[in-house]
Amino acid sequence: MNRLDTLRQEMLGEKYTFEDAVKYVSQDKDTRNNKGMMFNDETGTTRFEMAELPQEISKVVAGMSVGEISKPFIMKDPKLSRDVVAIVKLTNRIASHRANMSDDYQQILSMYEQSARKKILNDWLAKNGWRDCDFEHEGWIKTTSSNN
Repeated sequence: MNRLDTLRQEMLGEKYTFEDAVKYVSQDKDTRNNKGMMFNDETGTTRFEMAELPQEISKVVAGMSVGEISKPFIMKDPKLSRDVVAIVKLTNRIASHRANMSDDYQQILSMYEQSARKKILNDWLAKNGWRDCDFEHEGWIKTTSSNN
């Protein structure tokens, strides 16, 4: 906590940028290699809805302004299931709005691709069926028999 607090003070004093400090201090390889940017696994972008962020981060970010660097805080690393000390920088905040192509292209594209995959699968199941498939495990298909 003390080390990150000192580092934060140096960033605020413009000795380092947040992005430079991440390269040398971060132990999270995903953010270290992306100048501190977190990626949303659901959308493939750096944009998150507040509910998609880890709980500890969303609590900290809720009271921050764009460009602000948080004080150090302890959070549970979702990948390692252990406590880590973190600081975050809020790079952008988008007010709630009706989705549009210029602001929400990646999310709209993701929704379209998901819908297309579902349609392809449903069409294949309707056309080809699955009852004649060889399943690895017995009993995956409920069959009606006269013994029941």
